[in-house]
Amino acid sequence: MSNYTVYGVDDENQRITVTDDLTANLTVLELSTIELGQLADVDLNNLQASQIIGYNSVAGRWQNIDQGAQQAGTTPVVSISATNLQLGPIEFTITNYSGYTLPAFKFNIKNSSGTVVLTQDDVTHKGSGVFEFPSSTLLGAHTLETTVQDFGNAASVLVTSNFSVSAVAFRYWRIDGFDGDIDGTLVMIPGIRFFSDPGQSGTQYPPSMTSNTAPSPYVASGQGAFNTVYDYWKAFDSNDIQSFYWNLAGNSATDFIDLDMGSTTTVKSMRFNNGAQVAYVFGSLRVSGSDTGAFSGEQTVIGTFTVPKVINGVANVG
Repeated sequence: MSNYTVYGVDDENQRITVTDDLTANLTVLELSTIELGQLADVDLNNLQASQIIGYNSVAGRWQNIDQGAQQAGTTPVVSISATNLQLGPIEFTITNYSGYTLPAFKFNIKNSSGTVVLTQDDVTHKGSGVFEFPSSTLLGAHTLETTVQDFGNAASVLVTSNFSVSAVAFRYWRIDGFDGDIDGTLVMIPGIRFFSDPGQSGTQYPPSMTSNTAPSPYVASGQGAFNTVYDYWKAFDSNDIQSFYWNLAGNSATDFIDLDMGSTTTVKSMRFNNGAQVAYVFGSLRVSGSDTGAFSGEQTVIGTFTVPKVINGVANVG
């Protein structure tokens, strides 16, 4: 397989222009002191305007090559979850990313009608071939289209990856699976918030609670509260630091907090707060949703979320 260091030709066929894109006229650096005639391997008589000049490192020489004769691009291998929740960005991975030299990716996300709803401008490269795009405007079946052009190669074939996005919408919510304090059994939960819009914006669910049943129709319940001073609703009151649910005599592996929102409620972002006592901070928790409130296997696990295990640590999701 040949490897090319690629150069373009200026309008007068006299100078070499370094370019990193074989399909666009992007001038990165012009080597104005080098003329094509100084390259003995290049045939100036047969050089056409549609051709490029490439250095074949295997043959050890410069060559006239047609763009259509470039090496076929390596097909990207795309990994994306088939089912996703509309809560925060959706990640996907180019699993053979390390095999590229200087790749230029092009992405389109299309809905079930074939309309482009997100483009590569909406995709963020997190590094090492891991990419993400926002889910807040996506619902239902979608297709991710991926092509890549590596340096010196032609564009790859188009790769399509199907996935779906579901709303996070439930009446009943459970918070459990706490990573508790230093002995792993006790935990203080001062602040849990759900929001109607991304970025912890829009309507807050629930409004600041003042008891396990107020304001209506919200109902907080659960297992493990030490007493009414550290009751379940304290995780949803107006004080996200000094007032909290506390399972002082319980076990964070089995204890939980339930929230009945009164009706099916769509959530697009969440926030979790640690409190002011370092001995009882938590490092993670799990959130699940249910349409029945039974939590006997019918529930959907929305995710397990990491929270900074420090005083007043805050985790925003979505």
